[in-house]
Amino acid sequence: MLPQPEVAAGGPAQPLDLWFDCHQWLALGIGCDPRAELSRRDRAILDGLDARFLAINSAAAAAPTQSFQCQDQAFLAWAKSHRVRGILVRPDRFIAQRLDHRHDLRSLDPFAGLAGDAHMRSKITATAA
Repeated sequence: MLPQPEVAAGGPAQPLDLWFDCHQWLALGIGCDPRAELSRRDRAILDGLDARFLAINSAAAAAPTQSFQCQDQAFLAWAKSHRVRGILVRPDRFIAQRLDHRHDLRSLDPFAGLAGDAHMRSKITATAA
């Protein structure tokens, strides 16, 4: 299960779970933008799942990724000891897989049809604008 760090976004630190819905997929980057650690297919699937993208202690995160600062030494020690750079977290808060932009994530294979749906939604949105 994902450890629960205290994170801040310009205010007081709060538990990570308070920053997003408890029933969403989460791509979490530590020291990086997690979107950069995903294949194009996996980004499209996660967009189709309305996943959240969060970066902890990363200066390189860009929208739609939310950036947070973390001073929680227990969490940072956990991330360092497990060499965590990016992880995919299931809606039940269990870690599904490490992020790897070189390969599609097998954890997302059952949702592969959503990649096309997300692509179509972005085309429709662009056409309507």
